Amino acid sequence: MSGGVSKPRRVELGEPLKGCHVLVDADSLDMGLLEDIQSGDVGRFIRAVARAVVGGDACPGLGGDEATRLAALRRLKPDQFAAVFQAMQGLFSVPKTS
Repeated sequence: MSGGVSKPRRVELGEPLKGCHVLVDADSLDMGLLEDIQSGDVGRFIRAVARAVVGGDACPGLGGDEATRLAALRRLKPDQFAAVFQAMQGLFSVPKTS
């Protein structure tokens, strides 16, 4: 593990939010986040994304505290939220075992 805090990574979004971006805290992409995403609980899933997305211009409120980001993400339409999650998913790297 590295000792410092990483700079948020800018990730461009696809349709229907093409031209927008989110900032993702790469340090938050850990096994706990993965567990929350795969839990099958929509509330846990959205809260996990709100912890990881720390800014951007996809919707108002993404630059606020976690509660504000959560409220902003909840206002997105399902296809818009999917665009945010798909972009964030590209930052996950899980090594394959042989």
